Amino acid sequence: MNLVVRDLGLSIAQKRLCRGLSFQVKPGDLWCVLGRNGAGKTTLLRTLAGLRDPDEGAIELNGVALAGWGRPELARTRGFMPQAQTDSFSCSVLETILTGRYPHQARLAEQWRFAATDDREASQSVLALLGMAELIDRDVLTLSGGERQRVALAALLVQDAPLMLLDEPTSHLDFDKQLRVMEVLQARLAGPKAACAVLMSVHDINLAARFATHILLFSDDASVLAGPAAEVLTAANLTLAYHHGVSEIAAQGYRWFLPH
Repeated sequence: MNLVVRDLGLSIAQKRLCRGLSFQVKPGDLWCVLGRNGAGKTTLLRTLAGLRDPDEGAIELNGVALAGWGRPELARTRGFMPQAQTDSFSCSVLETILTGRYPHQARLAEQWRFAATDDREASQSVLALLGMAELIDRDVLTLSGGERQRVALAALLVQDAPLMLLDEPTSHLDFDKQLRVMEVLQARLAGPKAACAVLMSVHDINLAARFATHILLFSDDASVLAGPAAEVLTAANLTLAYHHGVSEIAAQGYRWFLPH
């Protein structure tokens, strides 16, 4: 899996979000997208997922222009977890997660009524990893916001796409659940699925500092810093991007960023 972005320009509602943005996502990378509310994080993710066209520049996935991918093949290659989930009718947690296997099914009936045993086992395994095994038969309409967020992540994981795009997957989660989600994603990158990569937006700078290999840092002037986390995540860069003083400290083997 290889995602290449060249000279990307994005605008929304007459607001310029970025210009001339270039970066490359390789297998094993975990990119975190940071920036103030409205800076362009969600727009970038939706553009990389192929849900909107870029205003400028080019996006290539495995050497092929994103617009040249067929929908079924693209769904098997990149997965997208949106920021919010909407459930219009009752459905069990297991059935909801199995929707992630739809790109791999030949017919709709196979997905909803006759899902393969290995699909069900994969769903159960992912739920266990996320600490939700006991919720497998629950109606999604009865879940809390944090529980529903982790069910959405489980559906993305069983989709088994080499490129995972996630819009604030740790929102609504307690800090222990946030760490578990990040550890599951990190393990996916380092394990048998090592050919995959993650690009996700997050508001917690310290979570990004702990887990990210690379950072995209949006600023209000349509500039974006892109590169290794150690280079982009500095108190000076964060102060400029968030319009608020930030200090860096080291503790317990990690870098921590604190607002003044």
